[in-house]
Amino acid sequence: MWTFQSYPDQLPVRIIQFKVQVKGFRTSKITLMTTLLDPELYPTQKIIDLFRKRWEIETGFRYLKTTMKMEVLRCLSPEMIQKEILMHFIAYNLIRKLMLHAALDS
Repeated sequence: MWTFQSYPDQLPVRIIQFKVQVKGFRTSKITLMTTLLDPELYPTQKIIDLFRKRWEIETGFRYLKTTMKMEVLRCLSPEMIQKEILMHFIAYNLIRKLMLHAALDS
């Protein structure tokens, strides 16, 4: 088990800074700190691309959680939480299918 005393006094990190430009929004400057120190093994652009993909996934999850009223899960056990999330996904897909059929019928 790790304890505070077992951590090193210093931890070398690599700092990566980049700008995110989205039309219609202010430009954001992102600063990433990583322990992936070797720029040849872990190219800067690859880390930036992975960060952007993760950001899109997180944003998508936030949208789903808000849309499906999943901000707070009601179940207590891990097994029941998995079932609750599955039921939300099934409901979401059924709603999307209904929307598709409604669009195709009109």
